[in-house]
Amino acid sequence: MIDCLFMCRQLGANATFEGIKKAGHLVHLERPCVYNRRLKRFLASLQHEEDGAPKK
Repeated sequence: MIDCLFMCRQLGANATFEGIKKAGHLVHLERPCVYNRRLKRFLASLQHEEDGAPKK
């Protein structure tokens, strides 16, 4: 997790980190429902930015 936080700092203010508990390297297989919810939220945020709507 420390590497992720370092990477977020390097990427700048637009970078985000989403940790999913009880999952390893295959998070999309180990926790598919949680992964899909996070992915949908992320993709929706991109659409809102494109539309000019403020991010939540």
